[in-house]
Amino acid sequence: MVRVEIINGHRLVLRPAAVRDSRGFACTYNEVVNEGDYLLGECFPMQEFWVENIVRSSVKNRTLLLIAELDGRIVGGCMLNPIGATGKTSHVCGFGVHLVKEARGLGIGSRILRYITDWAACNNYSKICLSVLSSNEGAIRLYRKEGFVEEGRRKRQYYIKGSYIDEVLMAKFV
Repeated sequence: MVRVEIINGHRLVLRPAAVRDSRGFACTYNEVVNEGDYLLGECFPMQEFWVENIVRSSVKNRTLLLIAELDGRIVGGCMLNPIGATGKTSHVCGFGVHLVKEARGLGIGSRILRYITDWAACNNYSKICLSVLSSNEGAIRLYRKEGFVEEGRRKRQYYIKGSYIDEVLMAKFV
């Protein structure tokens, strides 16, 4: 399923990733990680071959690797995958999303969340989970706006730039 929309005169394409997108996905992910404020992957930078493996096994593993392109350039993406490996949790998936700085504030995040909600429902998931740093107030506002609710909080879970940060656990039923 490919979605094409126009945002402020820019062409946004949301689509499942292909192997050829591996470098762009990894680069944008690492760019956001390197900001140091939103994602926790600084110890293990995303590798292109990891993305390729995820794309190749995505159908078998009920996983979506989504690409966000703005005017033909990859500006971010999302990975949605099963939470557990047993039948007891086969209805639950989790996701992580990233957008490079210049792509934020344009409404792309909302469109990604709507896309993955539709995809999850079509792929027999009934609950989507996420975790977000409590310091990422913009993301928390966006998730709430799109129907996610806080289910829990891990107090002082991370130590970032001299401060303890809570991990906020959120979910949405589809």
